[in-house]
Amino acid sequence: MDGIVAGIDGGKAPTDCKPDDYDPYVFIMEQGGTMVVHPTKQGQSLNTDELKPVYDALVQSTPGGVWVDYEWAGAGKKTYVRTTASGLIVGSGYTK
Repeated sequence: MDGIVAGIDGGKAPTDCKPDDYDPYVFIMEQGGTMVVHPTKQGQSLNTDELKPVYDALVQSTPGGVWVDYEWAGAGKKTYVRTTASGLIVGSGYTK
């Protein structure tokens, strides 16, 4: 995932990344909550009443990276998120 952040920081378009470029899948989210890259939520916002706890966890992202915990579809998730120089949040995680 660090390579994806480095690529975006180096000028690669976020949409050139695909969710399956990383195992488990990678996602890229704008600070406002819109998923730029995601296997099922691309173009949708997580900054909604229903998904606010997930959004609040993911925006804890830092340039150095941080692990966050949240619930997704009824299951506990642990996700590593890093912020790019342009403020995008790149992450990947697993179900606990």
